[in-house]
Amino acid sequence: MSFKNTLAVIGLIQPTGSIMPISEMQTRVFVAALSGKIKLPSKEKMESDIKRKHERMAKEFKPSRRHTIQVYYVEIMEEMAHLLGCSPSVFWRVFYDPRLANALYFHGLVPYQYRLQGPHSWPGAREAILSFEDRVFNATRTRRTKETLSSKPPIKMFQFLRLIE
Repeated sequence: MSFKNTLAVIGLIQPTGSIMPISEMQTRVFVAALSGKIKLPSKEKMESDIKRKHERMAKEFKPSRRHTIQVYYVEIMEEMAHLLGCSPSVFWRVFYDPRLANALYFHGLVPYQYRLQGPHSWPGAREAILSFEDRVFNATRTRRTKETLSSKPPIKMFQFLRLIE
């Protein structure tokens, strides 16, 4: 690693989840570091982190060249979000926005949760998170019937949680 890092390889990873949100977050971190808005850890800390992650991969995956760029989606997204200062705080939202806290905690991970706060936050992130399930459901079903709604077991738990909101 040179004194002045001005080159990034974005998206050269094999995530356990979607690659596009990770690539976007990598780009955000790189641009923030390049513009001086964030300070990356020291060279020694980064090398130590790389070594620790390689050792962990060797224990968790079958030894092969394929798993040299394996990353866990949630772990890498949270790591980069903390660098940027855009990791969503679910705990405090319980008090002032319980509906959003419920969606963040109990529903699937969505990339817009990293646009709720911090640099380049997006005013539409909250609504995108809250409407995520409906938008995905509507895109995969032609119509809502009693049968299609009952065929999705987690929906009953979410309906119960929404009742107590």
